[in-house]
Amino acid sequence: MPLLWRRIWAAALGLFALLALAALVGAAYRQVVHPPLWDFKVFWTIGHIAAAGHNVYDPASFLPFREITNPSHDREFDSIALGIGMPYPPPAILLFYPLGFLPGIPAAMALWYLALFAALALATMLLFREYFMPYNVAGLIAAAIFVVALPATTATIQLAQINFIALCFLILFWGERNGWRAGLWLAPVVILRPFAIIFAVYLIARRRWSTLLSALAALAALFALSIPFVGWKGLVSYAQRNPSQRYPQAYFVGGYDSLYKILSRFDRDPAGYFSLSAHPWFVLIAVALVALGAIVCLRSGAAQRETCLAALLALGLFLYPNTGSHYAVLLLPALCLLWRDRKRLGIGTLGATGIITLEYVAFTFSAANGAVFALDAILFAALALRRPSKVRGLRTAPSVD
Repeated sequence: MPLLWRRIWAAALGLFALLALAALVGAAYRQVVHPPLWDFKVFWTIGHIAAAGHNVYDPASFLPFREITNPSHDREFDSIALGIGMPYPPPAILLFYPLGFLPGIPAAMALWYLALFAALALATMLLFREYFMPYNVAGLIAAAIFVVALPATTATIQLAQINFIALCFLILFWGERNGWRAGLWLAPVVILRPFAIIFAVYLIARRRWSTLLSALAALAALFALSIPFVGWKGLVSYAQRNPSQRYPQAYFVGGYDSLYKILSRFDRDPAGYFSLSAHPWFVLIAVALVALGAIVCLRSGAAQRETCLAALLALGLFLYPNTGSHYAVLLLPALCLLWRDRKRLGIGTLGATGIITLEYVAFTFSAANGAVFALDAILFAALALRRPSKVRGLRTAPSVD
């Protein structure tokens, strides 16, 4: 393509990225003006409970905020947002605690959005550095389009969710070549999105002990750091009665985002609370898939580290019961990998473009999310097992450790 046409094409894509970003900012502004029921009010409530010194894992601590956050008395909000306690491990309180000192929801939400857009910008720069830097400005535009064009990005902004904060740590873990530092980056991802514990399969299978040990040490340090904010009582409550045990089973019935939700659609009586023992088929399938993931990691070469991580990432999203449509933001490193390594993986430009386009289109349909995660796990597992194509001038990134 002639240079002039390349510049015109880059300018058009850059304009598209700016317009998409403007649409996201507009969506955030509308949320601030008219705060929705989900999800920021939950974060704001958690911050105020912690700042007041109450137990964030005791549903009774949420009752005084019912009239403020849920004046319409929405039953689902009462049973989930106010009825299970903080739905994150204790170290997550470090994100929400500052909100406890902001009395008004709109003002607090505006500051929260500033932090979320800063995380979005940082994640875009990290993706650019990891996957698109050789393309210079065009690469930065490509990274931005990967982010803003993903339907899950819009959902994340509308819900004021924390996916881009988790994504920043995920990319840092993904691209880190030092084993000890990689573990430090992995720990916050596990806290914010617990399905990331599935990466331990790769670390154990490939004997990346330094990464595993540093991740465990970082997790222990984060839990210790959270004690002044959640208190010993909160820590004990989290251990003895995990919030996951309070999720109504009916919450999982209406979705297609994860294997558990798909299987729950066949429940004749979705009464009671979340329970793995009530779904033995889920446990059996999950164990079998994780075992297959471990085999893939064992049989793939060291040069296929990122491809194995991509397969486990997609598998984790598929298996994690609480996966929502907005979680697809965390799939961005795998999608960018598919583009950067399209020749090494043997799929070529046309193949990579087709796969990525199909996924972006599929993610516009909520019923397709779980299927996309499952198919991605299969795709990347197959790519990890095949011998990489030898492309002249293409350098394979070194493995951790």
